[in-house]
Formats: sequence, structure tokens, C-alpha cells
Amino acid sequence: MDRSNHHLFIILLGFGFFFAGCSAEKNNAISKAYHSTTARFNPYFIANEHIKEVEATLEEQHDNNYNKVLKIYPSIDSTTIEGLKPQLEDALKKCSKAIDWHKNSNMVEPSYILLGRSLYYLGEFEKSVMAYKIVNKNITSENKNKNKSNKSQDVRHEALIHLIRTYTDYNEDNNAIAVADFLRKERLSKQNKKRLFLNKAYLYQKRDEMDSMVNNLVKAAPLMKKSEGKAKIYFIIGQIYQSLGFDAEAHSNYTKCIKYNPDYELFFYARLNRAQVFELSKTTDLKKIRKFYQKLLKDAKNEEFKDKIYYDMAEFEMKQDNLDQAIEHYKSSVASSVNNNRQKGYSYWRLGQINYERLKNFELAKLYYDSTVQVMPKDEESYEAIAERQQVLEDFVKQLNTIHLQDSLLTLANMDSMSLSAYLDEVIKKEEALLAEQKLEEEKRNKRNARSFGSDFGEKNNAFTSGRVEDGDKTSSWYFYNNSARAQGQNEFRRRWGTRPLEDDWRRANKESVLAETQAPVGQADAEGAEQKQEEVDPAVARSERKKTLYSSIPFSEQAKAEANQMLEDAFYNLGNIYNFNLLEKSNALNTFDTLLVRYPTSKYKPEVLYQMYLINKNMEGGLYEQYKTRILEEFPNSIYAKILINPNYQEESKIASEKLKKVYKEAYAHFTNGDYETATQIINRGKEGFEENDFSDNVRLLEILILGKTDDVYRYQSALTEFPKNYPESEMKAYAAELLSSSQNLLNEVKSAKAVKFIQDFDQNHSFVLVYNFETYGENELPTRIENFINNHFPDKGLNFAQLILTGSKSLIVVNQFETRDDALTFFNLFNGENTPLKGLNTLDFSNFVITKDNFDIFYQTKDIDNYLSFFEQHYN
Repeated sequence: MDRSNHHLFIILLGFGFFFAGCSAEKNNAISKAYHSTTARFNPYFIANEHIKEVEATLEEQHDNNYNKVLKIYPSIDSTTIEGLKPQLEDALKKCSKAIDWHKNSNMVEPSYILLGRSLYYLGEFEKSVMAYKIVNKNITSENKNKNKSNKSQDVRHEALIHLIRTYTDYNEDNNAIAVADFLRKERLSKQNKKRLFLNKAYLYQKRDEMDSMVNNLVKAAPLMKKSEGKAKIYFIIGQIYQSLGFDAEAHSNYTKCIKYNPDYELFFYARLNRAQVFELSKTTDLKKIRKFYQKLLKDAKNEEFKDKIYYDMAEFEMKQDNLDQAIEHYKSSVASSVNNNRQKGYSYWRLGQINYERLKNFELAKLYYDSTVQVMPKDEESYEAIAERQQVLEDFVKQLNTIHLQDSLLTLANMDSMSLSAYLDEVIKKEEALLAEQKLEEEKRNKRNARSFGSDFGEKNNAFTSGRVEDGDKTSSWYFYNNSARAQGQNEFRRRWGTRPLEDDWRRANKESVLAETQAPVGQADAEGAEQKQEEVDPAVARSERKKTLYSSIPFSEQAKAEANQMLEDAFYNLGNIYNFNLLEKSNALNTFDTLLVRYPTSKYKPEVLYQMYLINKNMEGGLYEQYKTRILEEFPNSIYAKILINPNYQEESKIASEKLKKVYKEAYAHFTNGDYETATQIINRGKEGFEENDFSDNVRLLEILILGKTDDVYRYQSALTEFPKNYPESEMKAYAAELLSSSQNLLNEVKSAKAVKFIQDFDQNHSFVLVYNFETYGENELPTRIENFINNHFPDKGLNFAQLILTGSKSLIVVNQFETRDDALTFFNLFNGENTPLKGLNTLDFSNFVITKDNFDIFYQTKDIDNYLSFFEQHYN
């Protein structure tokens, strides 16, 4: 072998030994160095760059809220993360390669840390925790076998510090604190100390523990580099000290923030806050303070921060109790907002609060809360509370509008035709005048925009036409530096050309189709123009049509008026509840409820409204609550409100009694379904003993009525169903009872007409006395009272009772029973129609009365034929 071949052999042999030693399974020095270098500068490097990009993007896209203490770390927005998934998923792959392909390198544990950070940003907190724990376990395990380097300990500490942040966002604060306490006893590198202090501060910020947060930030800031956001940390420290009232410390840290040359936004807020804690807070010269703000407003660099300056000016005026000036500044803040919806939301919110809490102008407050909800970012902590109040105010204004509208319509419905016609003509004139004014204003605005558009591109804009900008031009006269001119130019462009996509040769795009649509032959255009003129609506015709529309909305019919009044009744009730429970305006609630009861004395809401008025008055000094208590007890003795007034523990005791009564009901109902009505009745009677009325009594009573329907005559069954809603006005079973009553009234359909009616001539059975009267004329109380007094005076020991039944839409019955014989019934009839009649003073032509057997009453009640039975009565009873 010659010398050259020998050297080549030696070189190849060396490479062979080297690559053999570089196997991932080897643990020698050559293999370790190779795999450590390869892992560091290939998969690990790429993964680390991905993480840096993700963190930079999150920081860049984070919306800082300078009205609150800034967040140490930017929020992890799911939408942003979705766009960064490719980088994070690739980082996971690269970390896995570094771990699997380079097992004997010193980059395994650092790769696990990057793996944990990637999983953290993806929201995989459990897997992230596992990755950090693997690092801790591996290095701790190796420490037991041999001494590890300080560098290895640094890696372990770094993993545990990242673990604190993961635990914090995983809402495992106790675990985060435990890890932090452990690290407090460890010897940490400068870099890890900084990380630890920041992550502990982040933990305390999430827990809203400002003292502990600022203590950690004060330790972290000196260890940070300028590029790591040192200025922002000093700003946060300043914010915390300012909120805690330590103005000197706040001033010092704002100064440090400015010293590290932050971006202009942070610089602006640092300067503004520094002035607030020193220059502005230490002077009582209000002119000097206002002059400071005016100086900020005039600075051209602060153009996009005017909304914040005006907001702070408004806050300052609020402290001086200068409400009108504060409102103007809040409005200016809104008007000058460029792209900061969060700040705009705050300004709208403050205007809403002022009108809600101070001015009690709830309608205007509603509009400001509407605007707040529209523009304020939903991640704002107070957003849900704001949205909830906005919903309350929306409902409030809805009820007010309903009241105003229906009241107005009912007023119009009661006007005479001449006055109403004149009134509607006046309404239409005002509408036309308003439209004309709006049209004129729009034309003026378009002319102003056109002039501004022309001047910006014409003679006045010499800077633009010459292509240069004068130095020191504080007014930004150049078109593209002038926000107002740009906005006007954009509006004018859209007015002339419409909204167009950004594309080449847009003026000529679709030119043929545009020409085809716009360039018609002259004759055709003239004809179309003439036709269009002919089709123009005559103003007189338009007014007539508008008048018809207004007429159609007025409730002239009785049914329409009833519907309008029902809407008013509901609106007053809802408005009173909003005043009482949501707005806590107790006096307004009382006034609203009082209006409801005055206008609608038989309102279905009356028992509840009286009870609310009782409670409101009871909590007011000098409240007249006793009168409402008396009214409830007298007018609604069976209502739950009366029962609560008698026994404050009624609801609790009723609940216990209801549970026991349910067992009785279940047993009785089983016998009822089996047809054993007598046993069912006995169980109910035994079960009710010892129980006062409770929440379940209505169910038991309805079961009794069902048994009555199976065992007694139909009119007693129907009478009981008629009385049920009166005795149990709050019962959920009222609708079912009404259905039963309706079904019962449709029984015996075989008796279709009066001609087919044949009354039974069997008089040897129980009789009843029946009085037929007009319900709409005499109502439901006057006649029953007279009948009751008549029975008590003339038949006190006969055990007579009476019931009320509805016969037709306007006719009602009072049925007195039971008379054992025909003669007993006629005795009552003759006395009733004699000198002592209870109908004395009433028009007797409005009444019919007679006696009737049980069987014939069933026939009569189904046929509703009064005349036919009166003929039968005359024939067989006189």
C-alpha cells in the first residue's frame, strides 16, 4: 500500500470511528457533543424561534387598557392563537425530534421546557404541567446519582418557574404558590430570579393582591433588559403605587419608564400619569391644571390620544363636581376617538352612569349603555354588568314607549272626528317639515364635503401640489396628514363612485356593462324621464295615504280599546317592577303602581301590586303600609299575600304541609281513578283535618270537584268550577278548571234546539229557586248580597244556600237550593216576588225567576232556553 492510500485509509477509519461514536444510543463524549450540537442548532433553535414569534405576536396584538393596571403578560386570545397554530405545532414536532433523536444530548430538558411552553400557548395546561414535571424529575433523579452542573440546575429552576405561570392560568393557585415557596429557598441565576419575580407578580395580579404584586415587580425590574419590556414594568409599578396612594413612588417609577425610551403610546401615558400624581395633585390652581390638559390637546403628536386626554379632563371635572363640563369632555372623548374602542366604551359608560345615577334620565342612559355595549370589548371585566344594566334599561324604555303610545292613541280615539282630522293634518305637516329640514341639511353637508374635497386637491393645498410639506406645519395642512380632510375625501369618493374593491384600472372595470346600463338612446331616455315624472306621487295623494295609515293605528272599536288598555295595564305593572327591583327607585315604583290601580281597579295584578306597595311602605320612614295590609286582607283574603301577612312563616309551613297533603292526594286519586268515589272523599276529608290552606290545597279541591262531577248534579259541579278561580286566584290549575267548565257546558248536545226540549213532568223531587239577571248591568256583588240578606231574614233555619252560574255571555243565574218539596219552593218563590222582594228599587223587567226540579234544571242549563221553561213553569206551577 502506498503512502497516499495509507493516509486516506487512516482518515476514513477515523470518520468511521467518529460516526460510530455518534450513535444516539452511545453515551461517550463524542456522541454527546455531536447530539448536543445538532439538537441545539437544528430542532431546538427552530422551536425557540417559533415561540419567540408567538410571544411577539401576542404582545403586538394585545389591547392595553390604560384605564387599569396593565397586564404583565398579554392575554392569550383564542383567535390570535388559531393563526399561530402552525408555528406552535411545528415547535412541538421540533421539540419531539430533539428529545427522541438526541436522547444523550444536554438539550433534552431544554426541549421539554419549549414543549411545555408550546402546549401552554395552545391551552393544553395538563400536558404543559407534565412536560415541566419531567424536567424536574429527570434532573432531580440525576442529582441522586452524581453531581450535576449549575447549568443543569438552572434548567430545572426555569422549568419550575414556567410551571408557576401554567398553574396560575390553570386556576391552581395553591400549587403555584407551593412551587414559588420552594424556589424561594433555591439559589437562582439572575435570569431565573427575574423570571420568578415576574411569574409571582403575574400570579398575584390574577389574585388581585396588589401589594404582593408590586413587591415582586420592584425586584424584577432592575434585573431586566430594556428589550425585555423594562419600561412597561416600571409603568405598571407606577400604576399600582398610584392606585395605592403612594404618589412619590408612582412619580419615580413613571420617570424610570420614560427614561428607558418606550414607544410613544407608553411614553404618553407615563407622562400623563406622572403629571396626575405630582404636578396636578400638588396644585390647587385649577387654571393651571386645565392649561396642562389644553397643552396636551394642542400637541400634534397626541392626535390619536385626544380621547384619553378628554376622558381624564372629564374625570378631573367630576372630582370638582362640575358635572356639565365633565359631560362635555366625555362627549368630546367619544367624538375624537380614532381607533381605541375600549376608551370610547369607557366614555360612553361614564355618560350612561351619570344619566342613570346622577340625573335619573333613564331614557338617555339607555342610549349611552347601548353604545357602550356596541363598542366596548367583551373581555372587559365589567362588560357583563354593563350588558345586564343595558337590558334593564332597554326593557324600561320599552314599557315607557308603550305607555306613551297607547295613551296617545286612546286619547285620539276619544276625539271628535273634526278635531282628530285637524290634529292628524298638523302631524303630517310637522313630518313633512322635518323631512325637508333633514334633506336641506344633507344637501348642505354634501356641498361642504364637495368644497373641502376640491380645496384639498386644488389651489389651497399648495403643499400637496408641490409635493412637499413645510417644516413645523402644526396644522397638518397636507391632505394625507389631515385626518379630517382624508375622511371627507373618502366620503366624497364613495358618493361619486360607490364602494369599490381595490383593483387595477378600477375606473375602466366593467366599462361595457356600465355604459350599457347608463347610456340609453336620447329618445328613450326622454320617454323614460317623462314616464318617471308621471309616476311621481302627488303630494296631496301622499298626505291622504299617510292620513289613512295614521287612522288605521287608532283603536276606535271596543275590542281595539280593550287591547290597548291591556297593553297599558301590563306596561304599568312591568314598569313598576323595574323601578322597584332593578332601578331601586321606590318612590317611582309606588307612583307607577298607584297609577295602575287607579286606572285599572280590577287589575289581575292588584293583589301582588298591593303587597309590593305594602313592603315598600314598610321600609320607608312614615310609610302607610297598614292601609295596604288592610286592603289585601279584606279584598283578597284567599290570596297567598294575605296568608303571608297573617302568618309570616306561611310559605315555610305551607311547604311542609304540602308534602304531607301530596301523600293524601296520591291515595285519594288512586281510588278516584278506580271509580271508588266514596272512599276517595273519605280520604280527602280525613287528610284535610289538621291542615290549614297551603300551596297544594288547590289540587285537593279540584279533585273534590272532579268527584262531585261524578256523584252530583251538573249545576253543582259547574258552580264549584266557577268558584274555583275565585277561591284560588294564584293557582296554576285555573286554566284546567276553566277547560273542565267549558267541557261540562257542552254536555247533553242531543238537546239542540228549543223545539226539541221536553221538560220532565215529575215534580216529586227536590227543587231549586232560580233568578236570571243581566250580569253586565248588575255585576257580581250587588244581587248575591241582596239574596243572602233575604234568606237570612226570612229563612234563617232552612239550611238554604246559593250559587252563581254564568248562563250566556250576558245572562247569569243565582240558584237557591235545596227545597225538599214543590210547595216549599213555591213558598220561597211567592215571598220573593211579594212586598219584601230583595229586588226592590230595581227594574224587575231585567229579571226572570222560577222554581225548577233537579232533572229539569239539567235540561234548562244545557238548552239556555228561558222562554220555553217559563212557559212550562206557567203551565204546571200556577
